[in-house]
Amino acid sequence: MSCIKTVLNDDTATAYIYLDSKETKNSLDVALTTSLLEEVKKANNSSSIKTIVFLSEHRAFFSSGPSLPGLLEIAENQNDEELKNIVENLNELITQIYYSPKITIVGFNGYAYGGGLNVFLGCDYRVAVERTKFIENFHKMGVTSDLSSSYFLPRLIGMTRTMSIILSGDLFTAWDAKDWGLFNEVFSTNKEMKSHIETFCEKINEDDFTAIQMTKQLVKQSFQNGLEKQLEIESKALRDSFKNKEVVKRLRSILDYSII
Repeated sequence: MSCIKTVLNDDTATAYIYLDSKETKNSLDVALTTSLLEEVKKANNSSSIKTIVFLSEHRAFFSSGPSLPGLLEIAENQNDEELKNIVENLNELITQIYYSPKITIVGFNGYAYGGGLNVFLGCDYRVAVERTKFIENFHKMGVTSDLSSSYFLPRLIGMTRTMSIILSGDLFTAWDAKDWGLFNEVFSTNKEMKSHIETFCEKINEDDFTAIQMTKQLVKQSFQNGLEKQLEIESKALRDSFKNKEVVKRLRSILDYSII
C-alpha cells in the first residue's frame, strides 16, 4: 500500500502530495521518503504543474519525524552505511523542494516533530492549523540537528530563537512559529487552511509564472550576493522579462482598469 498520494488539480495547475501512512504516523522511514522524493521529482519535471502542496491525509498528525525503531536498530548495529543512505535520501528530498522550479507550499496539521517539520522548511509558503505542535529535541536522543534545521531555522527565525527552541527541546505551537516568522499564516481549522491554499494556488496560476519563477530565483540568490551583484542580476532579469510579449498584454490590462 502506497504511503504517498498525489492528487492533481488541473484548474490551478497544482500537485497535492499527501503523506498517508497511518500505521507509522507519517514517519520519515525509507518507504515514505523514497515515495515522496519520486513524487516531488515528477512534479518538478511536469510542464503542467505550477504549485506543489504538501499535506497530511490524517487529521491528527502531519509527521512523527524520524523512524525511532529504525534509528535504534542502526545505533545498536552501528550501521553507518545504512544511516548515510537514509540521510542522503532525505537531503536530496530537501534540495528538490528548496530548489524546485515550482512554488512549494506546506500545510501542517496535528503534530510535526523534528524532521517532520525540518524537511519542509525550504518550502516557499508555510501555513499551519493552530492546534499543530512542533518540537526540536535532537540532543535528548543524543544526536545532532539534521535535515536542514541548522541551515533554515537561523535564517528564518534568527540565531537567538533557534538556540532557544533547540536547547530547551520544548514543544512550540503554530502561533509561536508564526510570531517568529516561521509561518506565513495560521488557521483555526484544517478546512480553512486548505481553502486558503487553494485560493493561493489560483492566484499563482493566474499570474505570469515565468516572472514568478525568476523572482523566486532572485530572492534565493540574494543570500549569496552583495548589494551591487544583486542589483546587477535584478537588472538583467528585469530586462529579460520585458522580452516576453505577455508584459505588454498585462500592462495594457492594468492601464485599462487603473483609476490613476
